[in-house]
Amino acid sequence: MWKKPLKPVTKKAVKTKLILLYEDIVCDGTEGCKRHKLVGKKYFGGLYEGSERNEDLWLEVQQYIYDNYDTEYLKNVYIAGDGAPWSVAGCRVLEKSKFVLDKYHLGKYIYKATTHLDDSQQAAKEFIYGAINERDFDGVMRLLQKCYASTDQEYKKKEVTECARYIKNNWLGIMVRIDDGGAVWGCSAEGHISHVLSARESSRPMGWSKKGVDWISHLRVLTRNEQKIIDLMEYQDKKQRKKNRIECEDQLIQDVQKRKSSRNEEVLRKAIPGLEKKQFSWMRSIINAGGIIA
Repeated sequence: MWKKPLKPVTKKAVKTKLILLYEDIVCDGTEGCKRHKLVGKKYFGGLYEGSERNEDLWLEVQQYIYDNYDTEYLKNVYIAGDGAPWSVAGCRVLEKSKFVLDKYHLGKYIYKATTHLDDSQQAAKEFIYGAINERDFDGVMRLLQKCYASTDQEYKKKEVTECARYIKNNWLGIMVRIDDGGAVWGCSAEGHISHVLSARESSRPMGWSKKGVDWISHLRVLTRNEQKIIDLMEYQDKKQRKKNRIECEDQLIQDVQKRKSSRNEEVLRKAIPGLEKKQFSWMRSIINAGGIIA
């Protein structure tokens, strides 16, 4: 589950979200082939800005799981990602879910934190990964502290600090991968972002409105799910006709109530002689307001 910037993040940039639900990873080809494919794929995505809309996105995923799987026999749902708050929030919506930190992003932070070690970089990385596999959080922090102390360059110190913070914030997600056999699967986030979103939205310089990028993201997801755009258009047309019909019915009810109120007022005026006199202004106010006398 991933979130892809449309361009380098600025005040005017927006991010679209992409979730790929799948059942398993199997070899695609002959024995020994390194190519794999996902079984039971289903994409979800769009802009979904804000915490409420983000929850709506995860509720769509949960509803799909309800509709297509027997949740009584479903053991775990793993949410693999880079640790972004929007993806971790899925654990509060999806039943039996666990967050798993994508090893690609973990590796990227560790790599940046050790590049200044030159020939010792590989050894340092092995020590850090060894401490992680031993579930030794304090040991990881001590190793990163040594990396920090081994450079005088401020930008390198910053990269080591960011790595330590990233590991600390996502330690539980790292441990799920270590402890839970089902969480050792790889995460193909970057490839799917590239093919589903970036290929259309940001591989070349483009300008998007929020509405436009939300629509194109939904359409890309739609086609990846092997659905027809014409089906979406027919569904939206049907939905709009239903909305128009409801609005017409509501307006008709209001008109009927208004005419009924006018008739009642006319009857009262005929039944109460002198209603227009000044001393009956209080009664006229009640009638005009459509009120009743208790």
